[in-house]
Amino acid sequence: GYFMMLVSPDSELQNKRIVERDVVFVIDVSGSMAGEKIKQARSALKYCVNSLNDGDRFNIVTFSSFAEAWKKELVGAVAERKAALAFADTLLAQGGTDIAGALDAAISFPRTSNRPYYVMFMTDGKPTLGETTDPKKILQKAEKAKGDVRLFTWGVGYDVDTQLLDAMAETCGGVSEYVRPEEDIEAKVSAFYAKASRPVLTGLELAVIGDKVQLANLMPRAIPDLYAGGQLVLMGRYTGSGDVALRLTGRVNEAAQTFTYEGGFPAEGRKHAFIEPLWAKRRIGSLLDQIRLHGETKELVDDVIRLSKEYGIQTPYTSY
Repeated sequence: GYFMMLVSPDSELQNKRIVERDVVFVIDVSGSMAGEKIKQARSALKYCVNSLNDGDRFNIVTFSSFAEAWKKELVGAVAERKAALAFADTLLAQGGTDIAGALDAAISFPRTSNRPYYVMFMTDGKPTLGETTDPKKILQKAEKAKGDVRLFTWGVGYDVDTQLLDAMAETCGGVSEYVRPEEDIEAKVSAFYAKASRPVLTGLELAVIGDKVQLANLMPRAIPDLYAGGQLVLMGRYTGSGDVALRLTGRVNEAAQTFTYEGGFPAEGRKHAFIEPLWAKRRIGSLLDQIRLHGETKELVDDVIRLSKEYGIQTPYTSY
């Protein structure tokens, strides 16, 4: 059968136990950012720096024809917040767009294993300079950082490589957002940053207690971090049946945290038939992401086509 779980750990944890993070803000200052865009970038950076939790550490990487770090290492939010706000006012737009170099610089700072590492990546264009301008090779860099880094991408303007930014964020467990040059940056950034500013559980894993039921084809494949006020939406397939307990484990700073939920997995029934096509849509989306990242293979394409025809879901390989 197919199952869906909506999981939201208790409010006391969400309100009181905020994870301390390492955060790197990556800001595109290439020539195409001149004018209104660089003003938006300054405003966005200031908002994010002001929104850091007191226990966070952070740094800033600016990039155009090459990438340059503001500080040599991650620094404390309380001690360096005022200096970072002053640095934001000095940003000027000039040069090309070295996205590969900026990504390398952002993930290279020494960090401790118990603190989640976040990269907030803002750009207005496509890669034009640096070690590589090939989106597939840039995604391979993101793939190598997967697991250690959460990457959130922020596109400004109309010339952004949305496929690249979406894939970078998806690969590293983040989200992507976009803003038009004339939009109110404050409103968009505040909504976007709220998704990543207060993680309450990281490194999540789900397991069934006992052997009555086995889970498979979980969507998303890697369970994302849980943020304050949010919930996890998990879908998948199962074999077996019965009432079982499910264990969700994660970490809050250095402390392990465990939640146990009870669930019934029926041997037969159509009461929740809507779950199956929802799972299929997510499965197709995951397969298309793999194709975009690694290229087409017969196995992946055949799986997309099979699911598309079975569930009536339009894809790049099938008509509706």
